[in-house]
Amino acid sequence: MNSWKQLTNTKADLALYYGQDLTTAGRLTQTEVSALFECQSFQNWKKAQENKSKGVSSIINAVNNVIKGLNMIGNVLSRGRR
Repeated sequence: MNSWKQLTNTKADLALYYGQDLTTAGRLTQTEVSALFECQSFQNWKKAQENKSKGVSSIINAVNNVIKGLNMIGNVLSRGRR
């Protein structure tokens, strides 16, 4: 059962990271799959994805800080009107 789960996970990884359909992914040997995930191209792609995620996260945090600042300004201005 454990090897079946591992095979299913491997097929899913190939589909997600390499755009393989599940039938083609099932034809690859474990050695070929390991070689794909250990190759320098995949490592470079993985680093690029991590950097992309960090960049998006920083943009979202910056926008969130702007929204918090605008909320604070709104609160100060609403107190002044009373």
